[in-house]
Amino acid sequence: MQYRHKSGFTIVELLIVIVVIGILAAITIISFNGIQNRARTAAVQNDLESSAKSLELYKFTNIATTGGEYYPKDLATANLKASNGTVFQYIVNDDTSPTAYCLSATNSGITKSIVKGISSAVQGTCYMNYAPNPSAEGSTNLIVSAGTPVITPSTTSMSGWPISGTQSYKVAATTNGTTRVRTINNTIPAINGRAVTVSAYIYNASIGPRIFDISFQPRTSTGAVGLIGTVATYTIPSGQSAYVSYTLPDTADLSTFVGLEPMFSRPTSSGTTAANASDVFYIDNIMLSYSNTPLSYADGGTPNWIWNGSVNDTSMGPI
Repeated sequence: MQYRHKSGFTIVELLIVIVVIGILAAITIISFNGIQNRARTAAVQNDLESSAKSLELYKFTNIATTGGEYYPKDLATANLKASNGTVFQYIVNDDTSPTAYCLSATNSGITKSIVKGISSAVQGTCYMNYAPNPSAEGSTNLIVSAGTPVITPSTTSMSGWPISGTQSYKVAATTNGTTRVRTINNTIPAINGRAVTVSAYIYNASIGPRIFDISFQPRTSTGAVGLIGTVATYTIPSGQSAYVSYTLPDTADLSTFVGLEPMFSRPTSSGTTAANASDVFYIDNIMLSYSNTPLSYADGGTPNWIWNGSVNDTSMGPI
């Protein structure tokens, strides 16, 4: 009996074909995703550029209504038109008479922002740093809340200090008790359902390690009301700096308050961390924003950021 040889693929050949098909499929998917991302990026940039023109038009055509050359106070007033899938986020430097804004546009995970005074869209989401003079480059904007420390902007330089700029806040204790400083009254508005995070760098120039607490003080229309939430505690060795932060979650009840102020404390303690009347510590790069996580520090001197008023005021821009 005579057998005929049947031609076909060997297992090795089939595996090679499968691998080649897989590679081609991966290349196709990557190329398709790249095209999609470029299209979304273009849509976001176009939305921002057209919106910037609309905001400028609003400023000059609504003078009679707004009382000056002001931008819309919120998104509802701005009535901006977005491409399918684009979501806007909009903040202004002043709630009643906005002369500057930061607008973010997000589409399928791609976010870019444009700031009044900056000509092109840049990567990142708009945030406000509500801390005035956050790097102590101007006059003192910290206030004594406990003890009798002396607060001054200082040019003192240590290894890696100040973190940015040429100055930081120097806090010199005068008693063994708790030394607590804070930012100005109602630094950031208290809004229910919005998490607030403060972060900063603290340098411990005291002799020996010291404990530092970070917290928030709420304020009603008649005055301050203790502390709210928990307290973030850090132990910083002598001659070292640490990045500290505290988040007041969006579940905190702020309905009876008008504003919040971040607090930086060297509490009374005992043993090796005991507070001393000669203690000195420095604070730099205060960042205060509506956020559920600490944000990278930025102010009006940061690329793509602007001061909301005069130099060393509050600031806003994309992160």
